[in-house]
Amino acid sequence: MDNGYHAAASGVAIHEDVSEEGSINYDKIKKFITDEKAAHKYDPAVVGHHCFANKIWIAYDDTQSVTAKVTYAKQNCLLGYFAWNVGADVNTLLSTAAWKAWSG
Repeated sequence: MDNGYHAAASGVAIHEDVSEEGSINYDKIKKFITDEKAAHKYDPAVVGHHCFANKIWIAYDDTQSVTAKVTYAKQNCLLGYFAWNVGADVNTLLSTAAWKAWSG
């Protein structure tokens, strides 16, 4: 029943869209949520999202969390930000959100 961050896990999610290492592209996460009718939640403590269905749990950033993190970096005069696996950002949705937050 514990499905939040720091919940126990038994290994990499086994799903057609998840690689052997456990990575999954952002567009495939959105597809997973729709196809599997996965519950998805935002956790303000980690400024991130997670979704789950059956025994599969996925943590991810979306445009909301990317914007919040980049805005935080800018407001605190940090010299930049790190985006995990930018190559998985199909159609540059996340990169565009980051750019708008940084330059806006």
